[in-house]
Amino acid sequence: MKILVLGGTRFFGRSFVEQAIAAGHDLTLVNRGISGAHLFPEAEQWVADRSQGLSILGNRRFDAVLDTSGYTEAEVTASAAYLVNKVDYYLFVSTISVYADFSKKGICESDPLLPADPALSREDGDYGGMKVACENAVRSIFGDRAGIVRPGLIIGPRDHTDRFTYWPVRISEGGEVLAPVDPHWGFQGIDARDLAAFVLCQLECRAKGTWNAVGQTSTLEELFHRCRRVSGSNTTFTWVSDQFLAEQGVGRWVELPLWSEPGMEGFGHVDASVAIAAGLVLRPLEITVRDTLDWHRQRTKVEWAAGLSRERERELLAKWKSSTG
Repeated sequence: MKILVLGGTRFFGRSFVEQAIAAGHDLTLVNRGISGAHLFPEAEQWVADRSQGLSILGNRRFDAVLDTSGYTEAEVTASAAYLVNKVDYYLFVSTISVYADFSKKGICESDPLLPADPALSREDGDYGGMKVACENAVRSIFGDRAGIVRPGLIIGPRDHTDRFTYWPVRISEGGEVLAPVDPHWGFQGIDARDLAAFVLCQLECRAKGTWNAVGQTSTLEELFHRCRRVSGSNTTFTWVSDQFLAEQGVGRWVELPLWSEPGMEGFGHVDASVAIAAGLVLRPLEITVRDTLDWHRQRTKVEWAAGLSRERERELLAKWKSSTG
């Protein structure tokens, strides 16, 4: 197949391109050239900002397009409209953040969505609502020649967000680890490589539909204990309250990854049965933890994008113990 990829050089997109090339597909990548510009010399690559249009492609035709980088309704509308008569199938990578109510468990693809947010920039709008607007734009232009994949938290090697990486690495270092709130809080992470394989399968089949692409449900406690087993560390966990973390001004998800807002219990319990029936295969979490640690050890310069500094963690643990006697 001739596949056009909008993005394709970071994390999940990079995994997709690797697998698609290995499968023998003919790829053309369009991105801003900010990251991974040296990757994939075997693929045709164009440096362009999609918000300025895709006229760089001329009148070339493709069997399918994978859109990994669409955030605003305007840019997705412009891309889809330009490609509608040049591409047979459009697959848009959205997010489970489009759903309106995460207080319930078992969210499925037909559950209510947030209001569509037509914000013109990532900074101005609501992430979930912006993705709803993007989904609507794709469907309105491509109709039944489109598919929508809604991933949950994407994890694994080369995660530039560090939202997952922080935990295997911190736990591997041993000692006392500050853990957020509730050991039974649900956790779902999908390995970027599993997501890439599923997306490639849907592209090859030109499948119609919408899929929640999420990992198997476990708990934070199970995740942390698996990290400890894989790394062989002597870590202990101290679970601190939501109120304490809020009073100390700790930032959810960024400063302390996987610490969620109250009322978000459903975020770790999303229904993936439709995607599994369509071919989603999930590797054991232990493999993702091991591979993430192996990748991290090869990083030459680490500037953490998320996670507590060790000093901040020690400070918080001391205050927690003092407050609880």
